[in-house]
Amino acid sequence: MDATRQAHGDAGGTRVLVEVLLLHRHLYRADVLAGISGALSVGSTSPDVVALEARKAADRRGAASGLHDAHRGGRVVVLAKHRSAAVPADERPLPSVEKYDTLLGRETS
Repeated sequence: MDATRQAHGDAGGTRVLVEVLLLHRHLYRADVLAGISGALSVGSTSPDVVALEARKAADRRGAASGLHDAHRGGRVVVLAKHRSAAVPADERPLPSVEKYDTLLGRETS
């Protein structure tokens, strides 16, 4: 945390840390920690370097796609089917665009 604060200031350092923490959405904790260690070992506090190093750690472990592997095979629910059944048909007439045609200098039919 001190390295990011020194490199980016308080606000910028906080943003960098948040970006790194968001890597946990897609990668395992051990991979993110390896990414942080790898980035710091080359003197970088860039979240992009942390992400790259974390993905390299995941590749070395054989988990190239991270957490998503654990969720494969789940059932996909299409929400559009459920929503369209509950929404009544719109019976209103279409709006008239005749006034816009006159603004464009076109005759209405």
